[in-house]
Formats: sequence, structure tokens, C-alpha cells
Amino acid sequence: MTETTWTLEELRLGLFCGLLIEVIDWGITEEEELTCQAFIKDRWHDEWGSALDFYASEFEKIKEFTTIRATLDEKLNVLLQEVKHTLSNIQKTELLDFIINIADADQEMAPQEDAIIKKFRVALAMG
Repeated sequence: MTETTWTLEELRLGLFCGLLIEVIDWGITEEEELTCQAFIKDRWHDEWGSALDFYASEFEKIKEFTTIRATLDEKLNVLLQEVKHTLSNIQKTELLDFIINIADADQEMAPQEDAIIKKFRVALAMG
């Protein structure tokens, strides 16, 4: 467990952001998947049920989110605003580290991953 406490909804939001990085280059690696699952495991509370079911459910949502590329920027802007207004500064830092770890998990940062990470940095005013 991390020292920072995340509610289930905050974790859902954080995982969703991580999954966006995982799928945006259309190539999901085992390393990226394991990074997402480790993020959940470190913040999970047993009373929430199955962490794997949670991961699978959010993965289905991210597939729908990224299906229509034309509206992805619009959806991303809404997501960034939600992150900005929902998470604490410490959680935002953890989230940014998490999505960078996912992008680096396969030892190659795709241009799409880099572009989204830059949008996160700007939206969260983190450099």
C-alpha cells in the first residue's frame, strides 16, 4: 500500500488515465499491463472486491473511450479537467509517475504516449 489514500473513485480515475496511455499506441505489452495492475494493487482495499475484475471493467471502458479518434481530444480534455479537480497534488504526482511508468514499460515511448503525457503535465501544471 502507498502512504497516500485513494478512494475507489479516485483509483478508478487514476487507472483510467493509465489505461489511456497503455492503449493509445494500439500496442499493449505485458509490462504495461503489469504496471497498471501494480498501481491498483498498491492502493486496493479488499472490501472493494476483486482488483482483477476492477481492472477488466475499466479496460472495457477505455476501449470504448478510444474507439472514435475524432473525439479523443475532446474526451481527453474532459478527463484532464476531472483529474485536475478531483485528485490531490500528491495523487496527481503519483498519477503522472504512473502514466510515465506505463509509457516506459515497453522500453519505447510512442509519440502518442508522449503527446498525452505532455497534455497531463500542462493540465496539472507540473512542468
